[in-house]
Amino acid sequence: MNRYSGLYKSISDAVDHCDPVLREKMRADAVNSFSSRTNIAKPNNFKIGECETQMLMSVMASCPSEKDSLRVMDFGGGKGTHYDIFSAVYRDIRVESWDVVELPELARAGKRNCEHGALRFLESIDETSSSYHAILSNGSLQYVDDPWKIIDKIAKIDHSIWCINRLPILVPNNTSYVDDQYHIQNVGHPYNWQIPVRVCALNIWMDKILKSHDVVTFWDCPFDGTHALPNGLTAASIGILLRKKY
Repeated sequence: MNRYSGLYKSISDAVDHCDPVLREKMRADAVNSFSSRTNIAKPNNFKIGECETQMLMSVMASCPSEKDSLRVMDFGGGKGTHYDIFSAVYRDIRVESWDVVELPELARAGKRNCEHGALRFLESIDETSSSYHAILSNGSLQYVDDPWKIIDKIAKIDHSIWCINRLPILVPNNTSYVDDQYHIQNVGHPYNWQIPVRVCALNIWMDKILKSHDVVTFWDCPFDGTHALPNGLTAASIGILLRKKY
């Protein structure tokens, strides 16, 4: 199965071409995954992956002074796994708030089953605070129908660090593309999902993002792999660490 299929006009157009059975399975599986909080069975001896390490690095890049407790907004943060891992690794850092923004149905399930400590679930970015130390968006912006609206809202929030991780971009990335491309992302065994997705024209995204942020560093995300697109181009994932301009 190819990772990406079809070529569509927008996210909503890709939605219309997804298999409705697989889309419903994805929704049901996602809600079911929120039936309980993340289980770190051995907090003194557990393994974290490359993605989680990048998230931890990004939060620590914003870490406040000892007098100021940490505040994080996690856009598309699932059931709060980043919070649980951070809390297990950095036990001496007090977290005041860790706000996960998720799809409304998932956020409601998170409120019922996963909230604990400083972890809270919000149904919209409009519900977030006006100030955070760090903002995370890990594997999420590519699924949003209007990411420019999200970027504008993030630009208005007071924060130090923004980490965009696992963002699929068009390769080669030194080319000036005229638009993002829209596909169906096929997620195979054991999930068998179809997800409408955009593969991003990095030049367009950076023109927008650099109006409010400076680049600190960036990295490849090899665990996502590189994948051929239906039009002959290639998709690869990257991460970007940004600092808010003041």
